[in-house]
Amino acid sequence: MNDGHPADRARTRRTKDGEIMEEPRRTPASRLVLRILLFLVLLAAILGLLLMALTGADPAQIRNGGLPAFWNQVTASLSEEAPRQQVVADLTGVEGETAMAILNENLLLCTTGELRCLDAEGTEQWVKPVDLTSPMLSVQGRDVLYADLAGNGWGIVRDGAGFFEKQAEHPLRNAFLSRDYALLLEKGGEAGYSAILEGLSREGAPVFTSYITDYTPFLVRHDPETGQNALVLSGLSTADLQAGGAVEFLSPDMTRLGGVTADDDLYASVLQLANGSTALVGAQSVKLVDREFLAVGEYDPEGNPITAAALLDGASPVVAVLDGKRYDTTRQEKSWVRVLDATGRMQREFVVEGRVHRLIGAPDCIGVQTGQGVQFFDAAGAEITAFHAKASVQNAVLTSKGLAYIQADGAVTALRVKERKRFLGLF
Repeated sequence: MNDGHPADRARTRRTKDGEIMEEPRRTPASRLVLRILLFLVLLAAILGLLLMALTGADPAQIRNGGLPAFWNQVTASLSEEAPRQQVVADLTGVEGETAMAILNENLLLCTTGELRCLDAEGTEQWVKPVDLTSPMLSVQGRDVLYADLAGNGWGIVRDGAGFFEKQAEHPLRNAFLSRDYALLLEKGGEAGYSAILEGLSREGAPVFTSYITDYTPFLVRHDPETGQNALVLSGLSTADLQAGGAVEFLSPDMTRLGGVTADDDLYASVLQLANGSTALVGAQSVKLVDREFLAVGEYDPEGNPITAAALLDGASPVVAVLDGKRYDTTRQEKSWVRVLDATGRMQREFVVEGRVHRLIGAPDCIGVQTGQGVQFFDAAGAEITAFHAKASVQNAVLTSKGLAYIQADGAVTALRVKERKRFLGLF
């Protein structure tokens, strides 16, 4: 006889033969586990019914394709994905040149007659009438600078409204909006100079003017947020009757801080790295200087032409190099896309067919524009997705979160390169 706690007493039952058998005792721990299991089964059933009610998932999927198929249907219903590909602007009736840039995740599209801001679904956020012949755009924060590279007109739009509009004294060659200045690079021929650099505040007030005579700059940049406070001018030098590239680093008071020259090459791209170094990209080489303007490295493509350049994650220069030997012998085009470090050493590469016209860099994605398409690769060089045009691609831009806008075939198409999913719209 067991006089212990009732829960610890053995239970007995009588068999068919009349024998009395003792059933195994259930300990408090085993009963607790059983209760937890029953609770979990009940909870799973309730969640399953809730998911089917919220998503419309068909429970017949369990019979037809098993639990994995059913779960895929549920997660697809709970995920909110931006359209993978959607036309956001029709350009079939637009004449003349266009320019594109990114403002947050939205597209800035500038034609000769208007500057528009569109979201990924093509919804117009704002529009600003303009009168330009060759439009260009530069974005900094909430401000958008537009300029006419075939005229004198330029202006700034702030928060979607026209902030001010001005006329430069001389025709514009280039413009750039930095954290501190609106920079205008003007042709100075009629004034007796090769170029004139004007710096204005973000509110349009004159700050400095520099008259340039010993070379002809075609590009200006200023990226103080990287730690490099100097203004960078890149252009063409004809000193000693020999054409070559010339780069100058200037302080805001127009003091020359440093410079780089090149024989028989032009630095068409200036990339400001996150560590304050500057990558100067020509057709024949890439030179890198630190924030003190001292050379820290160089990349030599070994006689093959560099056709495009960009920054990956703001830190690594990426260059497209055409296989010159293959082109010379077969007239077939193949390119290497090479990721460099801050000293010009190649970290990795991958191959694309065709000549690369433009590279577009994002934090962990590279867009490669060839004649009739744009391919998108991750940082390791694996292809993510691609866009193919019927005729040719005119332009492409990429947001920091993996949304591409591509101008081709008389339209601008938004392409979600990296899908963003939301669970029940909460994340």
